[in-house]
Amino acid sequence: QTSTNTTIENEKLITVYRGQLIKNEEFERKIRHNLGGFLSVTNFLSTTIDKQLATVFAGYGGEDDTQSILFQIDINRSVKKFPYANISEESVFGEEEGEILFTMGSVFRILSIQPIDTNMWYIHLKLTGEEDIELMNLIEYMKGGLDEFTPEIHLARLLFEMAQYSKAIKFLNMAMQDSQLMEDFIV
Repeated sequence: QTSTNTTIENEKLITVYRGQLIKNEEFERKIRHNLGGFLSVTNFLSTTIDKQLATVFAGYGGEDDTQSILFQIDINRSVKKFPYANISEESVFGEEEGEILFTMGSVFRILSIQPIDTNMWYIHLKLTGEEDIELMNLIEYMKGGLDEFTPEIHLARLLFEMAQYSKAIKFLNMAMQDSQLMEDFIV
């Protein structure tokens, strides 16, 4: 095991970074107007302990429809709700990168949002889990009533909450074609 891996494994609090370009609309909706709220990832999320490398991945603006973002993510190793893995030994950049991979569905709290300059933003996140009462309440709320509806209606509800209205309508229309469902609503 390398010194980078040993250092990561022995720390109680780990700080990792991710640089990426994000479309303006997504940045405004999911991050900038959500300070103190939650940010959930729908794919695996690769991060590094190397802030300079993450800054390279953030790019440097330049395009009118994107923002360069440098995320700082704090991981308290006691958080068990969302798995992550140290994959430094598998990294294409070498073990020194200190690559940490978060699983799909990981949830982070947005602690701060600061412009670095006119072309880049610095976003401070914290990995959350069962210790976050507000997150647990939100999960319970979203679970509420899950057994009452068809998968199409659940998907439509999720799409609606994601502001994907046209897709939500398509799934609601599909659900309305289910004759048993319509009978249940009429009766």
